[in-house]
Amino acid sequence: MYFCGVIRVALIGSGNLAHHLGGALWEAPTVDFCQWMARRPEQIRPPFPQIPIGEIREPSQADICLLAVSDRAISALAETLAPYSGLVAHTSGATPIDHLQACSNRGVFYPLQTFTAGQHTPLEQVPFLLEAASIQDLALLKTLATALGGRPVHATSEARSQAHLAAVFANNFSNHMIALGQELCRAYHLDPDILGPVTAQTFAKLQGQTARQAQTGPARRGDNPTLERHRQLLANTPLKDLYNLITHSIQTTYEDKL
Repeated sequence: MYFCGVIRVALIGSGNLAHHLGGALWEAPTVDFCQWMARRPEQIRPPFPQIPIGEIREPSQADICLLAVSDRAISALAETLAPYSGLVAHTSGATPIDHLQACSNRGVFYPLQTFTAGQHTPLEQVPFLLEAASIQDLALLKTLATALGGRPVHATSEARSQAHLAAVFANNFSNHMIALGQELCRAYHLDPDILGPVTAQTFAKLQGQTARQAQTGPARRGDNPTLERHRQLLANTPLKDLYNLITHSIQTTYEDKL
């Protein structure tokens, strides 16, 4: 099925991803955002009152029903939507398409991006990892991803799970490291804001080179006296083991010293 006109989309979910997708669906000129549902519809906070909001049921007029729900809810929701003849697509990075087995037309519409409540995250150029049970449904998902400004990428369930794992390292783990750095500043009675410029530059310089090329620091350059001073500062704290583990990973990744 090739869509050259408006795509009618229903959305199920009330979390961060659902609200980001809801805003993008509403703003896309070639999308008719026709229905928004959730287990608790009172948690839906749309900035546009025209969207019909209600409890979960079979979509009435949609070409696609997007499931922006927790991974554990996908299979049961698919059973509920089994009579629906349109395309049902979940938005999970780690859940196989087979969890939608109850639906005759099924797919995956996974935006490889991080979403935080209260912060607007544009979808322009965001990779949408797509999978579908038919070529026609895959084409429909590609059209929708493009309509939202994203970059459609065909990916199997295995490839999507691998990309999700890589994103956990790149996003979740790096963010946690920054959080630990801020906690260290507080422990040493330093203003955590002093880390702002260095963390901003850490990610800015990745626009022109790979993270491997950009790696710096005492572990990268083999500065053992500095490494030892750091270990002394972390003595008798849980962070010492983490520091040693990451230091060892950097040292074994880069055989040559700067």
